[in-house]
Amino acid sequence: ATDVTSFGTMTTFSAPDDLETVAAFYDDALAAAGWEKSDEGMQIEGMANSTWSKDGQQLTLTITADDDGVVSVLVMMGE
Repeated sequence: ATDVTSFGTMTTFSAPDDLETVAAFYDDALAAAGWEKSDEGMQIEGMANSTWSKDGQQLTLTITADDDGVVSVLVMMGE
């Protein structure tokens, strides 16, 4: 990850792979860490969004790709 920025419960960064690869990585990694996907999420051209829960915490993951193929990840934590 590059260009990492954190503010409160929100973290953003750029990822070196395409949107589909990054989304699949987080689906696998979060499930392996015990997070449960709250819904099927949403994936449209240039964006994937999903919500996860674990131990009373909620994680919202938004992955976007710009026209140049730069992939940005936004992770927000909540209760």
